[in-house]
Amino acid sequence: EHIRRDIPYQMPIEHYHAQYEIYYLVSGDRNIFIQDRICHVEAGDVVLLSPDVIHRSLPGSSTAHERLLIEFDLKFFEDILISPNTIPFRQVFHGKQSVFRPLEAEKLKLESDFLLLFAELKKRSPSSDFKIKLLFLSLLMTLDTIATVLPSDEFLSSSRAHRHIREIILYLQDNYQRDIGLESTAEHFCLSKEHCSRIFRQTTGFTLTSYLNQLRIRKAQQLLATTKDTIETTALACGFQGSTHFGRVFHAQTGMTPGAYRRSLPLK
Repeated sequence: EHIRRDIPYQMPIEHYHAQYEIYYLVSGDRNIFIQDRICHVEAGDVVLLSPDVIHRSLPGSSTAHERLLIEFDLKFFEDILISPNTIPFRQVFHGKQSVFRPLEAEKLKLESDFLLLFAELKKRSPSSDFKIKLLFLSLLMTLDTIATVLPSDEFLSSSRAHRHIREIILYLQDNYQRDIGLESTAEHFCLSKEHCSRIFRQTTGFTLTSYLNQLRIRKAQQLLATTKDTIETTALACGFQGSTHFGRVFHAQTGMTPGAYRRSLPLK
């Protein structure tokens, strides 16, 4: 996608997905919620997200912004003579760093790679498929050679509210297995339930319950894929108090029941 918006915009839903994501901000500035932190992203910055990372794009200080976005998975490389395991970008995506700030010369090369790729995608003729893959590999190689990497903390929002919300998120990540929710979390931080709910949603774009459920379902998916635990045991291990509620939330987020999800996984 290549989108320019001239009015303030907030991504309508929080989400994670099985694809890799490249987000390049052409102009303006944005706050990007990534897993447990809110990063302030400026024009020329690149956000690289590996699969299953919860994220959401939020307004920055500028009214307008323009961005380029690519989502892809490893199947994209199946019919060209290269093993996905040897593609250098994987190390970049799976590192601790999510946001990168290229040098000016690197930024020009990156934008050139993007423009050539998007121009070819716009044609989208059958004969252009291989060229698209070569242009995309060129883009990935450029990303892999970005030399200027600021420490991840340099991108953290300096807002006091954002720092406070990060403490709440880290608490949720450490305690999702327990029977916690909005009320107990607010009590832990000596906040009223209403105030905790309001500042969490205003700051992140999520409701606290929605974020907690997404966190729990991601953990449940990992357990369903790596253990032979029953659905009931998995539900309890992820902080749900029963398999019925677990199944309802799991289906709402994934479109299938926990049992169907496990059956859909490749046999090992």
